[in-house]
Amino acid sequence: SQLATCNLQLATRNLQLATCNSQLATCNLQRATCNSHFSSYHAVLFIIGSVMAQYGLKDYWNGRYTRDKEQFEWYQRYSDIRHIFSKYLNHEDRILVVGCGNSKMSKEMYDDGYSNLKNLDFSEVVIAQMSQYEPQMIWEVMDVTDLKYANGSFDAVVAKGTLDAVLCSGLGDQKRMMEEIYRVLSDKGMLIAVSFGLPEKRRQMFDEPNLRWHTKVHTVPKPSIEKNYFSKEPKNSFHHIYVCQKFGGVDDEDVVRK
Repeated sequence: SQLATCNLQLATRNLQLATCNSQLATCNLQRATCNSHFSSYHAVLFIIGSVMAQYGLKDYWNGRYTRDKEQFEWYQRYSDIRHIFSKYLNHEDRILVVGCGNSKMSKEMYDDGYSNLKNLDFSEVVIAQMSQYEPQMIWEVMDVTDLKYANGSFDAVVAKGTLDAVLCSGLGDQKRMMEEIYRVLSDKGMLIAVSFGLPEKRRQMFDEPNLRWHTKVHTVPKPSIEKNYFSKEPKNSFHHIYVCQKFGGVDDEDVVRK
Protein backbone atom coordinates (compact mmCIF):
# COMPACT_ATOMS: atom_id res chain seq x y z
CA SER A 1 0.00 0.00 0.00
CA GLN A 2 2.86 2.40 0.86
CA LEU A 3 4.60 1.50 -2.41
CA ALA A 4 1.43 2.27 -4.37
CA THR A 5 1.09 5.61 -2.58
CA CYS A 6 4.71 6.49 -3.35
CA ASN A 7 4.23 5.57 -6.99
CA LEU A 8 1.08 7.72 -7.11
CA GLN A 9 2.92 10.69 -5.58
CA LEU A 10 5.79 10.21 -8.01
CA ALA A 11 3.39 10.08 -10.93
CA THR A 12 1.69 13.26 -9.68
CA ARG A 13 5.04 15.06 -9.39
CA ASN A 14 6.02 13.90 -12.86
CA LEU A 15 2.73 15.25 -14.18
CA GLN A 16 3.33 18.56 -12.43
CA LEU A 17 6.84 18.68 -13.85
CA ALA A 18 5.51 17.96 -17.34
CA THR A 19 2.91 20.72 -16.87
CA CYS A 20 5.63 23.18 -15.81
CA ASN A 21 7.76 22.22 -18.79
CA SER A 22 4.77 22.72 -21.08
CA GLN A 23 4.09 26.15 -19.57
CA LEU A 24 7.77 27.06 -19.94
CA ALA A 25 7.71 25.97 -23.58
CA THR A 26 4.58 28.08 -24.13
CA CYS A 27 6.25 31.11 -22.54
CA ASN A 28 9.32 30.62 -24.71
CA LEU A 29 7.12 30.34 -27.78
CA GLN A 30 5.26 33.52 -26.82
CA ARG A 31 8.57 35.32 -26.23
CA ALA A 32 9.87 34.11 -29.58
CA THR A 33 6.65 35.28 -31.24
CA CYS A 34 6.94 38.69 -29.58
CA ASN A 35 10.58 38.96 -30.66
CA SER A 36 9.56 38.01 -34.18
CA HIS A 37 6.80 40.65 -34.22
CA PHE A 38 9.20 43.21 -32.76
CA SER A 39 11.79 42.39 -35.41
CA SER A 40 9.14 42.51 -38.15
CA TYR A 41 7.89 45.87 -36.87
CA HIS A 42 11.39 47.34 -36.95
CA ALA A 43 12.06 45.74 -40.32
CA VAL A 44 8.93 47.46 -41.67
CA LEU A 45 10.06 50.74 -40.08
CA PHE A 46 13.48 50.39 -41.67
CA ILE A 47 12.05 49.58 -45.10
CA ILE A 48 9.54 52.43 -44.99
CA GLY A 49 12.19 54.82 -43.70
CA SER A 50 14.56 53.78 -46.49
CA VAL A 51 11.89 54.21 -49.15
CA MET A 52 10.75 57.58 -47.81
CA ALA A 53 14.32 58.84 -47.72
CA GLN A 54 14.47 58.28 -51.48
CA TYR A 55 11.47 60.53 -52.10
CA GLY A 56 13.72 63.56 -51.74
CA LEU A 57 16.22 62.34 -54.35
CA LYS A 58 16.13 63.42 -57.97
CA ASP A 59 17.78 60.18 -59.15
CA TYR A 60 15.03 58.16 -57.51
CA TRP A 61 12.28 60.03 -59.37
CA ASN A 62 14.12 59.98 -62.70
CA GLY A 63 14.49 56.22 -62.39
CA ARG A 64 10.88 55.76 -61.35
CA TYR A 65 9.47 57.84 -64.20
CA THR A 66 11.76 56.06 -66.67
CA ARG A 67 10.51 52.64 -65.53
CA ASP A 68 6.85 53.53 -65.12
CA LYS A 69 5.42 56.02 -67.60
CA GLU A 70 1.81 55.53 -66.52
CA GLN A 71 0.34 58.62 -64.86
CA PHE A 72 -0.11 58.25 -61.11
CA GLU A 73 -2.22 60.29 -58.70
CA TRP A 74 -0.76 60.91 -55.25
CA TYR A 75 -3.10 61.47 -52.30
CA GLN A 76 -6.21 63.06 -53.83
CA ARG A 77 -7.86 63.36 -57.24
CA TYR A 78 -8.60 66.90 -58.33
CA SER A 79 -12.32 66.13 -58.55
CA ASP A 80 -12.32 65.30 -54.81
CA ILE A 81 -10.67 68.56 -53.70
CA ARG A 82 -11.95 70.88 -56.41
CA HIS A 83 -14.52 72.39 -54.02
CA ILE A 84 -11.72 73.54 -51.73
CA PHE A 85 -9.54 74.92 -54.51
CA SER A 86 -12.46 76.91 -55.91
CA LYS A 87 -12.87 78.73 -52.57
CA TYR A 88 -9.45 80.32 -52.88
CA LEU A 89 -8.53 80.43 -56.57
CA ASN A 90 -9.80 82.63 -59.38
CA HIS A 91 -9.61 81.51 -62.99
CA GLU A 92 -7.42 84.48 -63.92
CA ASP A 93 -4.88 83.76 -61.17
CA ARG A 94 -1.26 83.11 -62.05
CA ILE A 95 -0.83 79.61 -60.64
CA LEU A 96 2.34 77.58 -60.14
CA VAL A 97 2.12 73.82 -59.51
CA VAL A 98 5.33 72.65 -57.83
CA GLY A 99 6.44 69.02 -57.88
CA CYS A 100 3.84 68.31 -60.54
CA GLY A 101 5.11 64.79 -61.33
CA ASN A 102 2.90 62.95 -63.80
CA SER A 103 -0.35 63.74 -62.01
CA LYS A 104 -3.43 64.54 -64.08
CA MET A 105 -4.37 67.34 -61.68
CA SER A 106 -2.75 70.17 -63.66
CA LYS A 107 -4.55 69.18 -66.87
CA GLU A 108 -7.85 68.88 -65.00
CA MET A 109 -7.32 72.32 -63.45
CA TYR A 110 -6.46 73.69 -66.91
CA ASP A 111 -9.66 72.21 -68.34
CA ASP A 112 -11.55 73.66 -65.36
CA GLY A 113 -10.63 77.20 -66.40
CA TYR A 114 -7.27 77.77 -64.67
CA SER A 115 -5.40 78.34 -67.91
CA ASN A 116 -2.74 80.74 -66.57
CA LEU A 117 -0.87 77.85 -65.01
CA LYS A 118 2.76 76.70 -64.96
CA ASN A 119 4.09 73.32 -63.84
CA LEU A 120 7.52 72.43 -62.55
CA ASP A 121 9.40 69.39 -61.31
CA PHE A 122 13.09 68.74 -60.73
CA SER A 123 12.86 65.51 -62.76
CA GLU A 124 13.72 66.27 -66.37
CA VAL A 125 12.38 62.82 -67.26
CA VAL A 126 8.82 63.52 -66.13
CA ILE A 127 8.84 67.07 -67.55
CA ALA A 128 9.79 65.66 -70.97
CA GLN A 129 6.96 63.13 -70.69
CA MET A 130 4.34 65.67 -69.59
CA SER A 131 5.42 68.08 -72.34
CA GLN A 132 4.51 65.34 -74.82
CA TYR A 133 1.26 64.40 -73.08
CA GLU A 134 0.00 67.98 -72.75
CA PRO A 135 1.97 70.24 -75.13
CA GLN A 136 -0.53 73.10 -74.77
CA MET A 137 0.60 73.62 -71.15
CA ILE A 138 3.85 74.97 -69.66
CA TRP A 139 6.21 72.40 -68.12
CA GLU A 140 9.57 73.45 -66.67
CA VAL A 141 12.50 71.64 -65.05
CA MET A 142 13.17 73.44 -61.79
CA ASP A 143 13.92 72.76 -58.12
CA VAL A 144 11.31 74.12 -55.73
CA THR A 145 14.08 75.06 -53.30
CA ASP A 146 15.68 77.31 -55.94
CA LEU A 147 12.96 78.92 -58.06
CA LYS A 148 14.04 81.00 -61.05
CA TYR A 149 11.09 83.39 -60.97
CA ALA A 150 10.99 87.02 -59.89
CA ASN A 151 9.43 88.09 -56.61
CA GLY A 152 5.64 88.18 -56.66
CA SER A 153 5.32 86.26 -59.95
CA PHE A 154 2.31 84.15 -58.88
CA ASP A 155 -1.02 84.56 -57.13
CA ALA A 156 -1.16 80.94 -55.99
CA VAL A 157 1.15 77.96 -55.57
CA VAL A 158 -0.21 74.41 -55.43
CA ALA A 159 1.86 71.63 -53.84
CA LYS A 160 0.18 68.22 -53.76
CA GLY A 161 2.45 65.86 -51.83
CA THR A 162 5.48 68.02 -52.62
CA LEU A 163 6.03 69.29 -49.09
CA ASP A 164 6.07 65.72 -47.76
CA ALA A 165 8.54 64.61 -50.44
CA VAL A 166 10.86 67.54 -49.77
CA LEU A 167 10.77 66.80 -46.04
CA CYS A 168 12.40 63.45 -46.84
CA SER A 169 15.51 65.46 -47.77
CA GLY A 170 15.56 67.19 -44.41
CA LEU A 171 14.25 70.31 -42.70
CA GLY A 172 16.80 72.49 -44.50
CA ASP A 173 15.25 71.80 -47.90
CA GLN A 174 11.75 72.27 -46.48
CA LYS A 175 12.75 75.67 -45.10
CA ARG A 176 14.22 76.75 -48.46
CA MET A 177 11.10 75.53 -50.26
CA MET A 178 8.82 77.61 -48.03
CA GLU A 179 11.04 80.68 -48.39
CA GLU A 180 11.08 80.38 -52.18
CA ILE A 181 7.32 79.88 -52.44
CA TYR A 182 6.76 82.87 -50.16
CA ARG A 183 9.09 84.98 -52.27
CA VAL A 184 7.41 84.25 -55.62
CA LEU A 185 3.89 84.78 -54.25
CA SER A 186 2.19 88.15 -54.63
CA ASP A 187 0.82 89.99 -51.59
CA LYS A 188 -2.06 87.96 -50.14
CA GLY A 189 -1.12 85.12 -52.46
CA MET A 190 -2.10 81.58 -51.55
CA LEU A 191 -0.13 78.40 -50.99
CA ILE A 192 -2.36 75.31 -51.15
CA ALA A 193 -0.46 72.27 -49.87
CA VAL A 194 -1.98 68.79 -49.77
CA SER A 195 -0.25 66.61 -47.19
CA PHE A 196 -0.64 63.47 -45.08
CA GLY A 197 1.05 65.33 -42.19
CA LEU A 198 -1.13 66.05 -39.18
CA PRO A 199 -1.72 69.73 -38.30
CA GLU A 200 0.26 69.41 -35.06
CA LYS A 201 3.25 68.35 -37.19
CA ARG A 202 2.85 70.59 -40.23
CA ARG A 203 1.56 73.91 -38.92
CA GLN A 204 4.88 74.67 -37.28
CA MET A 205 6.45 74.71 -40.73
CA PHE A 206 4.42 77.78 -41.58
CA ASP A 207 5.49 79.63 -38.41
CA GLU A 208 8.93 80.83 -39.49
CA PRO A 209 9.41 84.34 -38.03
CA ASN A 210 10.41 85.84 -41.39
CA LEU A 211 7.42 84.30 -43.23
CA ARG A 212 4.09 85.86 -42.42
CA TRP A 213 1.51 83.18 -43.20
CA HIS A 214 -2.02 82.81 -42.02
CA THR A 215 -3.02 79.14 -42.27
CA LYS A 216 -6.37 77.41 -42.51
CA VAL A 217 -6.62 73.60 -42.57
CA HIS A 218 -9.18 71.50 -44.45
CA THR A 219 -9.42 67.78 -43.77
CA VAL A 220 -10.55 65.33 -46.46
CA PRO A 221 -10.93 61.52 -46.30
CA LYS A 222 -8.34 59.44 -48.09
CA PRO A 223 -9.72 57.94 -51.31
CA SER A 224 -8.99 54.45 -49.97
CA ILE A 225 -8.04 53.30 -46.51
CA GLU A 226 -5.13 50.91 -46.52
CA LYS A 227 -3.90 48.79 -43.63
CA ASN A 228 -1.88 50.88 -41.21
CA TYR A 229 0.95 48.97 -39.54
CA PHE A 230 1.37 51.40 -36.71
CA SER A 231 -2.00 52.80 -35.72
CA LYS A 232 -5.68 52.28 -36.29
CA GLU A 233 -6.60 55.79 -35.20
CA PRO A 234 -9.20 57.52 -37.39
CA LYS A 235 -6.89 60.54 -37.82
CA ASN A 236 -4.73 58.43 -40.13
CA SER A 237 -7.66 58.08 -42.54
CA PHE A 238 -7.44 61.69 -43.74
CA HIS A 239 -5.33 64.03 -45.82
CA HIS A 240 -4.93 67.67 -44.84
CA ILE A 241 -5.06 70.68 -47.13
CA TYR A 242 -3.14 73.65 -45.76
CA VAL A 243 -4.25 76.97 -47.22
CA CYS A 244 -1.62 79.56 -46.37
CA GLN A 245 -2.15 83.20 -47.20
CA LYS A 246 0.85 85.50 -47.43
CA PHE A 247 0.81 88.42 -45.01
CA GLY A 248 -1.68 86.92 -42.59
CA GLY A 249 -2.36 87.70 -38.97
CA VAL A 250 -6.15 87.66 -39.25
CA ASP A 251 -8.89 85.30 -38.12
CA ASP A 252 -9.57 82.02 -39.95
CA GLU A 253 -12.71 83.31 -41.60
CA ASP A 254 -10.64 86.08 -43.19
CA VAL A 255 -8.58 83.66 -45.26
CA VAL A 256 -10.63 84.20 -48.37
CA ARG A 257 -10.55 83.82 -52.09
CA LYS A 258 -8.68 86.76 -53.58
